[in-house]
Amino acid sequence: MNRSFARRATGISILACGGWTAAHAQVPEPCEPQRLVAPTTVTPFSFGSEIVTNGDYWFVADRSAGTVCSGPPLECGTGAVFVYQEIDGSLEHVQTIVPPDVRLYDNFGVGMDVDGDRLIVGSMGAEWPGTGVRQGISYIYELQGGLWVETGRLRPPAEVSEAFGRDVYLSGDVALVASRRPRSVYRYELVDGQWIQQETLSPPDPHGQRECFGCTGMAFDEWFFIATFLDGTVSDGAGSVYAYRKRPDNTLEFIQKIESAGTGGFGHGIDYDGQTLAIGAMYTHRDVLYQGVVQTYLFDGTQWVLEQEMTHDDPIEPSVFGISVSVKGDTLLATETATRTGTVQGRVVRFERRPGVGWQEVGDLVAAPPVYARDFGEPVVMHDGRVLAGAPEEIDASGSLIGAAYFFDLACTDCPADLDADGALTNFDFLTYLNLFQDGDALADFDGDGELTIFDFLAFQDAFQAGC
Repeated sequence: MNRSFARRATGISILACGGWTAAHAQVPEPCEPQRLVAPTTVTPFSFGSEIVTNGDYWFVADRSAGTVCSGPPLECGTGAVFVYQEIDGSLEHVQTIVPPDVRLYDNFGVGMDVDGDRLIVGSMGAEWPGTGVRQGISYIYELQGGLWVETGRLRPPAEVSEAFGRDVYLSGDVALVASRRPRSVYRYELVDGQWIQQETLSPPDPHGQRECFGCTGMAFDEWFFIATFLDGTVSDGAGSVYAYRKRPDNTLEFIQKIESAGTGGFGHGIDYDGQTLAIGAMYTHRDVLYQGVVQTYLFDGTQWVLEQEMTHDDPIEPSVFGISVSVKGDTLLATETATRTGTVQGRVVRFERRPGVGWQEVGDLVAAPPVYARDFGEPVVMHDGRVLAGAPEEIDASGSLIGAAYFFDLACTDCPADLDADGALTNFDFLTYLNLFQDGDALADFDGDGELTIFDFLAFQDAFQAGC
């Protein structure tokens, strides 16, 4: 960068500012998202209750979808997983996954995770053949010839009496499956083509049944994060997250217990992208009761260290912010549950990480359901600038629960001229640009030629006056 020229050009910029009023400019509304609902061949009930993606495929579960008859969901509900691919900017349904021997109330799809070309689906009401007990089963699928094909089933240990597969986590040849009774997490490994249970994970410190070890978590590459969002070690229901690292032999090494300085629900929302660990503490009190916060952590080679705590603008009680989170690179999404419009319960707040500034709130993802969407943003997942947000309790015109999901393209909401990331274009953005330009900062290179010249200033001015 030519910093000496940048200083001379700053004088020109100030003169231009004197002859041009940098009035408030309107940032465009977010692009209209694509609304997904269950295929007409399936009776929906909670479409969007779980969502995962490997970047190429997007998986949307309805754990109570009716597939064994054409009647009401409660009479036909088994659960199903719907597979989508992005084609010309929209998601298109390419496959519906249902086990061939699925039964009523299996809750297939209640838990789900994907790693590359392998998918795990929990079915907490399923019965392993011959046992007579609905302990639950977890199913393994792999991509073969463009279709996701069942390649294995994880059998619950004999001690499990309930909800095996309610929560599942997958990384390579290792899968973790949580159960409710007992409250345990079981590690399975693929050995000679068979999934074998290898160990039972227990927290390294005492826990009660209600503290929910393994109820939420995240797996990515070598890391498994097992949350206990009602852990009462620090204070009643404050929550914690246990970080495990996968060894070369696929065993798990406990690294650290991450505890929140908040007041509740730490770990209910959690995501990790290979660099940044984002954890929501949805019941934490700040400006209002149960406002919620999101904290980001970075690994320093020895332990996970707090990077930043984020709240959101204009909180209302209770916001329960951080109930779901998704982080990829310098973009973070976090969901609150409060109702702010007449048609949507829930809000997905977008943050961007700026050099030297940290995470800043830059706006919301807005849905426009035809009737009323409850639990919008629970869950929310993101990949390569695309976002899929579930609304598993969306209702139709008859008042029936059907569920839905909304597919966003973040690129259409970007506003490069909004340099202070407050959601509006004002004089402060203009002054921020002057400072960046004078400092020789790469963010001021608006024409992208690798140098700071008067043409960058003119490009910024055009973007500002155009309202992005």
